[in-house]
Amino acid sequence: MNSQYSKIAALNLEKSLSKFRGDVNIAPFAYLFVEMVRYSMRNVPNMDCVQRRLAEFGRHVGERMVDVVYVREKPQKRDTRLYNSLMFLKSTFWKSIFGKEADELEQDGGDKNTYYLIEHEPVVNRFTRFVFDEKEAVPLNTAAFNCGIVEAFLTNTGYTLSVPHFSSETSRSALEFVFVIQPASGRFLGGLEGLSHSPFGFVISGDN
Repeated sequence: MNSQYSKIAALNLEKSLSKFRGDVNIAPFAYLFVEMVRYSMRNVPNMDCVQRRLAEFGRHVGERMVDVVYVREKPQKRDTRLYNSLMFLKSTFWKSIFGKEADELEQDGGDKNTYYLIEHEPVVNRFTRFVFDEKEAVPLNTAAFNCGIVEAFLTNTGYTLSVPHFSSETSRSALEFVFVIQPASGRFLGGLEGLSHSPFGFVISGDN
């Protein structure tokens, strides 16, 4: 029995990262994610603590995926320019994790160093709905998990980020996930402009 497991482990280790690409069915992913959310809701005083826990889970996923995706897609080059890094995040990196690109990457009209990464319907919100407290009108936004992934990607690319803050609005119906990236106070890290981000905004759009 042990020899059989050893053979399977050896075969897995021999697989090429650049060629092998495994797709996870949405059903087991949803099951595991629901359990992560339930775990995050244990013994916490408020919804912000739950979202911080989910973001931490996302950071662990993002940290492990950065190198894997770069090995598969860009084995010879890792771009350190902010806009190019964000485009890679929006397209290739996001698709490698969620099976599709993020919906939009926008640059702020007033500040050219501020960008908005937008996903209209995060897959983590598609099949799960949690309310931390029945008295709260706002459901728990599990896209906090995505925030952690974004933070891990940018941190491992060389940018500095502050601790995220989450907010929700309930005036409309369709949920969007917006990640706002803003320049920090002019610091540089190895030739890269130091960055921090403003609050992760969970904003509502669409008709009432």
